[in-house]
Amino acid sequence: MPLPPQLAAQLSNRMTVYICMETCVFDYARALQPFKTGDSWLTTKERDKLLYDHPEVLVTIKPMEGSIETILKLIADKELYDVYLVMENSWTVPAVFENKKAFIKKHLPHWDKRGADKLIFGYQKQLLHGHFLVEDFRCGNQAAFKGWYVPLFSTEMPTWDDVEYLLLNQRPFLLRYFQRPMRLEDFKKKIRLIDPKVIY
Repeated sequence: MPLPPQLAAQLSNRMTVYICMETCVFDYARALQPFKTGDSWLTTKERDKLLYDHPEVLVTIKPMEGSIETILKLIADKELYDVYLVMENSWTVPAVFENKKAFIKKHLPHWDKRGADKLIFGYQKQLLHGHFLVEDFRCGNQAAFKGWYVPLFSTEMPTWDDVEYLLLNQRPFLLRYFQRPMRLEDFKKKIRLIDPKVIY
């Protein structure tokens, strides 16, 4: 789906990438495994309930494999990407914000110097206007996003390595897509003819 004309008109050579920390970076599944039953994916309500009961998890939570490395590479590519971290805040666990801030200072120390202007707290994806949204495909609220949704952990985009390949190895094609909007599926078919590795 092409970008809305008013957004496409604002495009320079930099593209905006939103990364959902909650579903793609914080490894809640591993951190909360000792406290949950079964191997099913945690819904937001289930996760918040476990965090309310076990707030200490937020102090030691680890990043998902490959997430930090890819984010650092995207941040380093300042000429092409403008990266924002999207997080949820919690009304029921007051320590959430401070612990997430500590996580960023520990794993993304260069990010902390950029200030809070690159952090977005919220859940409503329709309020985000940009080019890419990296989010777990199971979340279910991505349809509201107007740009290119990158479905992490899906069969099309199973790992952070695939996200890195899309955003860093396919840059000329991605830029061309946003400069000359067309149907996203048609664009993907064209890229696959040029680069068979592309699986999205």
